[in-house]
Amino acid sequence: MTKSKLYTAWVYLGAALALGFTLGFAQRYSTPPTPMVPTVAPLTEQGIKDEVRKERQVKEQEERIERAARAAEVVYISNGCSPKFARLTGIIARENGINPRVLAAVVVIESSAHPDSVHQGDVGLMQINTRVWKKYSQAELKNPERNLRVGARILKNCINRYGLVEGLHAYNGFGNPTDEYSTAVLTHAGMGGYNGNS
Repeated sequence: MTKSKLYTAWVYLGAALALGFTLGFAQRYSTPPTPMVPTVAPLTEQGIKDEVRKERQVKEQEERIERAARAAEVVYISNGCSPKFARLTGIIARENGINPRVLAAVVVIESSAHPDSVHQGDVGLMQINTRVWKKYSQAELKNPERNLRVGARILKNCINRYGLVEGLHAYNGFGNPTDEYSTAVLTHAGMGGYNGNS
C-alpha cells in the first residue's frame, strides 16, 4: 500500500469516526429529556375533609397520650420516684385501656420505678415473676419498655377478669387474703376513695 493510499484510508477512518461521534453526541444531547410531571390527585371537598379529620385524630391521640403521661408523672413524683418512665407508662396504659395512674402506682409499689430491681424471681419495673412467666428472661424483663408492656398485659387480663380491685389483688398473685395490695395501689394512684364506679 502506497503512502498516499494509506493517508487516504486514515483520512476516511478519521472522518467516519468524527461523523459517528458528532451524530451520537448530537442525538444524545441536542434533545432535552422529557420532564417527569408528578401526577397529583385532584383536590376534592371530601378529600380535604378526610385530611382534616385525620389531622384532628392524630392531634387528639397525641393530647390523650400527653394527659396520660402527665397523670403517670404525678403519681411517680408524688411517691418520691423518678418520672423518667412517665411517658412510656402513659402510652402503654392507653394501649391497654388501663388508668395511667393505676399502672404508675403498680410500678411504684413493685419496684419504686427501678428497672433493674430483682427480688425472689420478680424482675423489673412491674416485678414480673420469671418462674410463672417462664417465656421471658431476666435480661428481657430488665428492659423498661418490655417489662411495662408485659406487665400491663398481665394487669389488663386480671382487671378484665376480676374488676379493678380484685384484679389488682390477682396481679399480686392473691398472695394476701385481704385487699391490702389493691388499697395500697389505689392510694398511691391518688384514688384512695375508689368505690368501683369510677
